[in-house]
Amino acid sequence: MSSTELLAIGTVGTVLGGTLLAWIALMLLAPRLRRFQEDFIQRSQAHARAFVVRVDSGLLFLLTIGVASGAAAMTWIATLKLTPAITTLVTLALLPRLLFRFLQQRRHKQVDAQWADSLTLLSGLLRAGLSLNGALAQLAEQTRGALGVELALMVRAQRLGEPLEQSLATLCVRVPTESTNLLASALRVTLETGGGLAEILERCAATIQARQQIESKVHALTAQGVLQAWVVGALPLLLLLVLSVVAPSLTDVFWNTTPGHFALGAIGLLELSGAIVIRKIVNIDV
Repeated sequence: MSSTELLAIGTVGTVLGGTLLAWIALMLLAPRLRRFQEDFIQRSQAHARAFVVRVDSGLLFLLTIGVASGAAAMTWIATLKLTPAITTLVTLALLPRLLFRFLQQRRHKQVDAQWADSLTLLSGLLRAGLSLNGALAQLAEQTRGALGVELALMVRAQRLGEPLEQSLATLCVRVPTESTNLLASALRVTLETGGGLAEILERCAATIQARQQIESKVHALTAQGVLQAWVVGALPLLLLLVLSVVAPSLTDVFWNTTPGHFALGAIGLLELSGAIVIRKIVNIDV
């Protein structure tokens, strides 16, 4: 056979072998991919309801998988290495979940930051003679930001006939923070036993404001530890990247050999473990 025929046969064999391996991998990973899809859709729907937006979860999943697969393929073509391609695939596949979680936590912090002033205003509206439902409606109109959206949803549900207790329970599910749970518990107890609702709301506002002040002090005192954690955690990675550029011969063993890949995996696990431990140390519940 000529070299051209051998090259053609080798190319066809490579394509067939790659196709067979891809099919086997797909068959083995199909159950896990299906579970990942179900979990992804469920979480994205829950996050979409929390942000009061409409999202096609199935389309979002396909878009995420498509972008992650395309980026992984481009990484493999550019580097001809499997480890960076797999890292890119996993990172981009998990990126929407991490982004949703970050945005949800930021939204909860925004709601918590608005509760103290809003409860003081609600207490004033009750002292002015408004009923609780009327005061909540007036507060929803005057409040901006994330808390304004949550109050508007609660007022709309009450106008549709939902009891106040159910609206408070729904609010606690949507915004599961300590301030929201404190307010809901205080309102439930006051509505069941009676008492001065305006005074209770003022005490809740004072409690929430005092807790926020303590949290601010704790964050200020632990800021140095958090910064040290970032610096210590980033130094090995930065050193590895710098050596890869300045002296590639010293780091080729990490990128081009199987033991090096295992070493990189161990480094990643140790970095993650250290970050979790330091986060537990500096994360003080108030």
